[in-house]
Amino acid sequence: MVRKFYYLVLMFFYAAAAVLPAFADEYDVHKVLGSWKLDRVYEYASSESPKELVPEEAASLYAEAKNIYTFLSEHNVFTARINDSVESYTMLGSWEEKENEFTVQYDNGGESVYYFDSEQGTLHRYWKETDADAMYHDLDFVYTRVPAGMWMLKHVVSSEDGHDPVILDPESAASLYAEKNNLYYMNDDWRASVTVGAENGAFPVDDPNGRWLINGEKYLFEVDGYEMELVYDEETNELHRYWTDDSADAMYHDLDFVYSQPAPM
Repeated sequence: MVRKFYYLVLMFFYAAAAVLPAFADEYDVHKVLGSWKLDRVYEYASSESPKELVPEEAASLYAEAKNIYTFLSEHNVFTARINDSVESYTMLGSWEEKENEFTVQYDNGGESVYYFDSEQGTLHRYWKETDADAMYHDLDFVYTRVPAGMWMLKHVVSSEDGHDPVILDPESAASLYAEKNNLYYMNDDWRASVTVGAENGAFPVDDPNGRWLINGEKYLFEVDGYEMELVYDEETNELHRYWTDDSADAMYHDLDFVYSQPAPM
């Protein structure tokens, strides 16, 4: 029963995420839609010189670093995927906006308030403690957007020296679009999976060790021996996979495979 409930929640998450508008067009209106994770924590947040705390020295403050929080547009649903060392589970809630303040009410009780920084494109949660004996007194938890959800190849861009980038035609560059019907899942529990041939004879690639993870400024996607290194463009809500070949006789030298979140089928 629990597994069936989570499956329904997960499918709702993908369907809602798939209809997110392009952030480049309505970034200010839909500024928090999508998924977020804790990136860093600052002490003395209200001072002129906040101090960034490192995870190795403030482990308790970074305990939520693997959690993924998702704001959905449909009925203002909020999901918190808790990924700790013991178990992984989903908490449901709802959110409401008042200017740049976003208040989350969890279905089982509890509340969190986030503030959106339009200049940095980050979310902030503040915490204060007046007890002089407390270890921390004035904290700023900073969250950045992550590409959790379902992805599909949108188009392939070719860049050649001396020429403007051009979107290649799927018919004349069929080999480059061979994956165009695949669905790539970057789940909110950091697992990854692939459905091959989504339109015709689809089959899932079942890999219990499939995963996606952050590697510096990039993301790694690994399923059943297949790996992709991806770059996430937050404003357009697109993923990019870059490929280069310096061989003089290569048909293509500089390619950009662009992935977007597909509309519900």
